[in-house]
Amino acid sequence: MKESVTTRVTALSAQVTCMDKAKYEVVRNSILKNLYAYGPLTHEQLGRLVESHLKSKLNDLVAWYYIVVEQDLERYGEVRVADADHQLIEINL
Repeated sequence: MKESVTTRVTALSAQVTCMDKAKYEVVRNSILKNLYAYGPLTHEQLGRLVESHLKSKLNDLVAWYYIVVEQDLERYGEVRVADADHQLIEINL
């Protein structure tokens, strides 16, 4: 049986979402690697990088996984919105 992760998507009225833990970790690692490599990025910039990195692994669901995992990382303090005007996402050190 596959292990799953429960997330809470803040933008969707605290909707609870379950996803495969392996997929969650793949997306999480891609988000964090890109932020370490490039520094603060906008939501759109980071999403494009994650999508180009994971398109072959997650097919057309990359954007959905990215949104859910990015918001989950923000909720738990691993990343934060550094610049409210430009919505720059960065690793929360």
